[in-house]
Amino acid sequence: MTALQVIDKDVLSHTLASLPDVVSIVGEKIFWEHVDADEELPYIVLTHIMGRRDLDNTYSDTTWKVVGVTASAITAEALANAISQLDHLDPVTTAYSGLCAYHYLEEVLPIYDRYQIQNNPILNVGGMYRLRLNLGDN
Repeated sequence: MTALQVIDKDVLSHTLASLPDVVSIVGEKIFWEHVDADEELPYIVLTHIMGRRDLDNTYSDTTWKVVGVTASAITAEALANAISQLDHLDPVTTAYSGLCAYHYLEEVLPIYDRYQIQNNPILNVGGMYRLRLNLGDN
């Protein structure tokens, strides 16, 4: 059995990679939970916030933080617009046989956060997204 976080990460990564606006900004730089310190901006980070498989393991309901990270206000706005296209989008589940969405992706909280590291602004933009899947035999 594949871990649910791995399944969800793959589904979200593939769904983001299917959006031309996302690809034009970050290319293939979509990371799960960790980014090396020397990684060049901009990129997207996926973080599992809450949720799990249901008790009989056939469905899941999870919430993920999906944020673009950049130092540019112009790129931050473009990333916010690109990531927001996930809302009401059907997840891309083709990496797993028998797996399908039982509901579209749903933005439950937008995110726009700014902080500074050594006087350099860093912007995190995106949102919290609810992902609900029919796991089949995965």
